[in-house]
Amino acid sequence: MPRSEIAQRTHFFITDLRKRAVSTISGEVRKSVEGMDPNKDSNSFCIYVHFDSRNSIHRYVREQLATLSARGYRIIFVSHAVGSPPLETLSPFCTIQFHRQNIGHDFGAYHFGLRYLQSRGAHPAEVILTNDSCYGYFGDLTNIIEASRSSDALIWWLTDSYEIAYHVQSYFLRLSGELLSSLQFWRFWEHLPNTTDRSRIIRKGEVGFTQHMIKRGITVDCFAPYEQLALGWLKLHAGRVNARPGEKAFLDYVESQLVTNAPVNPSHCFVEALLERGVPLVKRDLLRHNPLKVPNLLNIAQIITAKGSDFSATSEHLKIAV
Repeated sequence: MPRSEIAQRTHFFITDLRKRAVSTISGEVRKSVEGMDPNKDSNSFCIYVHFDSRNSIHRYVREQLATLSARGYRIIFVSHAVGSPPLETLSPFCTIQFHRQNIGHDFGAYHFGLRYLQSRGAHPAEVILTNDSCYGYFGDLTNIIEASRSSDALIWWLTDSYEIAYHVQSYFLRLSGELLSSLQFWRFWEHLPNTTDRSRIIRKGEVGFTQHMIKRGITVDCFAPYEQLALGWLKLHAGRVNARPGEKAFLDYVESQLVTNAPVNPSHCFVEALLERGVPLVKRDLLRHNPLKVPNLLNIAQIITAKGSDFSATSEHLKIAV
């Protein structure tokens, strides 16, 4: 192994140990602020996870919180911001706001929020787990909420993936109250690694959570199943010959993956189909970095505004270097 790689791994290991030690010694919470709890009589909760490389809480995040609050959710806001975010400004929307040590990334924060609810003796009818990794909400969130509540499954999510292994894409999912009384549910969280290693958390978090629940017979449901999206994409695009160069490279990649049963990331590759289905979110990484070189992303704003939704908070954030 090259010395540079050894040094990099050693640095990461030491940094990880330091962060875990700080979390253990000083406690997970760096700061907490009691919110106004505008929906205090509600039994529907939302754990919203935030990250910023500085200390900002951007407009699109505030608008998402306002929408969730308007729909009756009691919001536990958990920030992993590097700097100290202005938690007090979110009080009109939230039950409580935390600035927490970034241990465990999103799943660590979800676990923290669930433990908070448990410590308060709460018995939720439902809990939404969501984060700031998407822009939106585009369109009426009511349709998504109604779809999640009408499902008989104990766990419901927007999109799923087969990358690594079958799993939920954890940017928006609903846990039923029945699930929260399940011993198998809490056993998963007991074994979630306390680490800052993102790749490990993905395997043990998104993938581990999904596999743990399915193997124990806990029912799951997906709003926009991968298989349907993949078949729809092939029907629309397979064999297309009039593509421009940038389009052709992407179309060839996706078609090659799908016809050989190799997975792609649905929230990136099928973004237009997801919007057409009523998914009200677009991955931030897709619009900011576009790692898979998805073509024609300039069309996304047009698709969204043509349906009467506001794209201005997204446009505002895309202009900010992060």
